[in-house]
Amino acid sequence: MSNMRKDMRNILFKIRKLKPQMKQTTLFSKTELQVLLSNEHSFFGGSYEVRLDKILFCPDFSYLHVTPWKEFTPQFKFLFTGCLLEQLDMSAKLTTKSEKLDSSSSVEYTTESDSSDYFNHGRKLPPKTTEWKMSHLLELGIHFDKSSTDLDTLMSSVKQIFRKPKQSETDSEISKMHKCLIELTKDWWTFSFDFESAEKSLTGEGVVETLTLAEKAINVFEQENYNIMENLNKTELGDWRSLQVYSVWRNNLLEFWRYFCMLLIRWGKPYQRVGRFTNLFMAFSKICFLHPEPGNTYSDILQIKDSTVRGTPDIRFMALPPSSSGRKNLELIVVTEVKQYDAFKGDYVKGENFSSENLSPNVLAQHGIQLLMERECSFFFPAGIVGILCIGTKVIFTFLQISQSHYHLIRGKGKVDKTSKATISYTRPYDYMDARDRTEILEAFFWFGQVQSNPKEFT
Repeated sequence: MSNMRKDMRNILFKIRKLKPQMKQTTLFSKTELQVLLSNEHSFFGGSYEVRLDKILFCPDFSYLHVTPWKEFTPQFKFLFTGCLLEQLDMSAKLTTKSEKLDSSSSVEYTTESDSSDYFNHGRKLPPKTTEWKMSHLLELGIHFDKSSTDLDTLMSSVKQIFRKPKQSETDSEISKMHKCLIELTKDWWTFSFDFESAEKSLTGEGVVETLTLAEKAINVFEQENYNIMENLNKTELGDWRSLQVYSVWRNNLLEFWRYFCMLLIRWGKPYQRVGRFTNLFMAFSKICFLHPEPGNTYSDILQIKDSTVRGTPDIRFMALPPSSSGRKNLELIVVTEVKQYDAFKGDYVKGENFSSENLSPNVLAQHGIQLLMERECSFFFPAGIVGILCIGTKVIFTFLQISQSHYHLIRGKGKVDKTSKATISYTRPYDYMDARDRTEILEAFFWFGQVQSNPKEFT
């Protein structure tokens, strides 16, 4: 009996690798779980019922075929179902009846433990961040807030990290020159473009019209450069250092517009989509004096008990603290990019109604583990780690806050108790190609740009 049970466990391990569509489709909070081993096999939450019409069987692992469930003996059915429950780490109690095993394709059972016992059975975590699911984060005690938070509120929490006693809020705000450039950005960059709508339309909605507007903006902006500098000279921002900062901003804005025009000119051509949103976002960040680094510059490794997790964010923003501070924490922002807009679910357009339920759980999980991996390298250590979830041209600011004891518990034991809880707060999506959204996020981006350019002011 023990050898047969071991064989069933080996079969299931192999099936999990050969059938990548096995996945969780809902969160534990809804007590609904669906696992696909084949098109006919489903696994539902609530009272939990297993339906097994056909299963995938690979006796010597050299081939794979589908075998009807009814052809197996009752003993095999019982062992297979028991092993399935073990591999799903549900600690379930079978409530089967012998007549059901002979004549029915369903086995009913109820759970005796909740998901917090997930790692008590020694199951290793996925080795790649791209394979992480929401269940993995939940069992590490990491949760996304139920609803989005206001950007000002999130930024206030981040800025509070560096605020010294008796220091006012305005002391940690951006410089006068950066404030001036924010207003200039709003004044001169007035056109918008909806990538999502254009991609969904067969004709490329708004491409030609927006290209005309962008080219006109470039020409007018170049012609008015002298007048803008003259106006700066009439203020306290006319010194050579301020004009040098203006010149950098101007060049970066023009470079972004030119790259954007190139994307529109190439619209509809094959093989030009890979990486375009990454390049566009990096170009946008430079307008705000941020200096992006491609994530694949180096790979991250996080050891969680006996599981090694590897992965790289799509983009990093690094900051080098002065050597006198003794700090080695460099990560300013971690960016996870999703190239397809189908990561959104439901009506996410209305910002006041946006929540994590409007995003793919897999996208959230992958961003969450990337935040955890960069935690000890965070410029904001030990308070938290700032991230951006970038979906097309829409950006969601995130902020993971986790205690040192909670973090060490994860690293050392690979599981946490019910009292340990880390939260990831997040904003609604902001489209930096939409003029109205852009006005709301420019100050945050310019603030991060100032931190990255002058880290000694914040350490």
